[in-house]
Amino acid sequence: MRKSYIYIIGVMLVLPWRASAQVQPNDTTLTRTVVVENEYTPNILDAQKINVLPKVEPLQSSQKQVEYATALSAYSNLPSSIMPVLAGVDKPNVTLPGYVRFGLGLPGNIDFLGNYHYTISEQDEVNLSALFNGTKGDRTNEDGYIWESARYYQTRAGVDYTHTFDRSKLDLGAHLGVSNFNLIQNYWGGNQNLTSGDLHFGYRSADDNQSLIYNVESNLMMYKRGHDVNMEKLSETGLVTKGYFLAPLENQQSVGIGFQLDNFFYGGTYNNGEKFKGNHFLDLNPYYVYDNNGWRFHLGAHVGYNFGVQKKFRMAPDLLAEYHIDDHYLFYAHATGGNLTSDFRRMEQLNPYGQLKPYAQPINTYEQANIHLGVKGTPSTGLGINVFAGFQTLKDDAGFAAEFLDTEELDANDRTPSSSGWNWNNYSIRLFQANTHNLYGGAAVDYDYQGIVALHLDAVLRSWGYDKENWRAEKLVSFKPVLEGDAYVTARPMVGLPITLGYQFITRKGTDTNKPKAVGNLYLNASYQVYKELSVYARINNIFNQKYQYFAGVPAQGLNFVGGISYCF
Repeated sequence: MRKSYIYIIGVMLVLPWRASAQVQPNDTTLTRTVVVENEYTPNILDAQKINVLPKVEPLQSSQKQVEYATALSAYSNLPSSIMPVLAGVDKPNVTLPGYVRFGLGLPGNIDFLGNYHYTISEQDEVNLSALFNGTKGDRTNEDGYIWESARYYQTRAGVDYTHTFDRSKLDLGAHLGVSNFNLIQNYWGGNQNLTSGDLHFGYRSADDNQSLIYNVESNLMMYKRGHDVNMEKLSETGLVTKGYFLAPLENQQSVGIGFQLDNFFYGGTYNNGEKFKGNHFLDLNPYYVYDNNGWRFHLGAHVGYNFGVQKKFRMAPDLLAEYHIDDHYLFYAHATGGNLTSDFRRMEQLNPYGQLKPYAQPINTYEQANIHLGVKGTPSTGLGINVFAGFQTLKDDAGFAAEFLDTEELDANDRTPSSSGWNWNNYSIRLFQANTHNLYGGAAVDYDYQGIVALHLDAVLRSWGYDKENWRAEKLVSFKPVLEGDAYVTARPMVGLPITLGYQFITRKGTDTNKPKAVGNLYLNASYQVYKELSVYARINNIFNQKYQYFAGVPAQGLNFVGGISYCF
């Protein structure tokens, strides 16, 4: 562990969201990460974009030193937090163990993040982390209806311990999260409470030069939902065990096997007497790796079996081929896939107000294939590019869509605003699942001029396909992104003072009768390093005060602001 860093619980705070190899795991503290970056560029509430682009990194002079993050993630890997608040990127003093950040803003925004890393001895380290953030203020939806004093608050806390043996490391951890919110009022579950926690045990090799490299872990995961349609206090208990073993061979070759076993069990009160069934999935991932003379091959497969609520045998590719040219370009071809467990954490990622029902239990999504080709490189000093195209197919894809129930039987007045407001008793944000596929293409460009001015542009265009005879599939894809991207320029007029102006955009597929308004977020943020341990930051978001949604049926904040300080100690 590093002695000073921002320890971010889970992937819920990473901004911008970046893709990782293979299919990313669900929102759990199993994927928690440590981040130390160059500047502080916070993001205000719910301004998170759904990004499927890998990060474009400048290539190094030696191909042996380059980490190429070229793999694309499934679209289903959505932001992990209901309201992804202020994912800080900072430059703390790496010699100091403590970090704290605090900010306030309008309307009713609050941001707190604290971390302390304590080195007990050369073998023992402890990390403590805590987070509290939220917002309270009026929200206006695309039809002009106002939710007064809509609030969202989340609290996260964790403790992690590592003991280093001669050739291995032991990891222990415990984490707790609570979210309270009422963004949609006068609606089933309008005052919602989501509680999660986990206990983590991990054991891994301490040196990558060992004859056997391994990393295994087991995680006891708990989750409780406060309200659902015809259900109260629905709970989920999971035991997730996963890991890999890798054996290096001669001539830059290696063989390995990865595995993951998910076991989820459910409890709660059901008004109709039905109950959720257990959800279990076993995945095995054998593979072979060759990395030499500019070539890198990864040949493997995912073989899995779903039992419990589903009984299905699954297979997906795990193939990769990359070739380096002159230390400046990388050509790559990937064919990946794998399981996306539809546990409650994933449901929260898809939509915080999505309602679950006993007769429509979520089933796992399986990425049957995600095949993509691309090239990335640095044509000149300071310039990085990444261009790619691909095809993705998803079995039992999942998503939420907002609608009024039994619309064919309701009077029109039940589906339109009136002087007394909407008839929310007929309103629902429902889960839909169906098979989908999409063709996509995109690019990312980064340019930095001598550390004074930096430009960034990324965009992805998708064409969605589904069974036109399946009305559930049409509802599912209605909120899928068609065009999404981000463009910004960062200027550094003086040392320690970056100023960024950017524009984020997302258009959605919609239906013949209803198409969600496009996201158009113009934002401005800046930070200033007052001295070595102290920095100040500020961000204005949604400058044009546009009305749009990041999650179906949940209005985003209008014009908003946050500012504060960060301090290392």
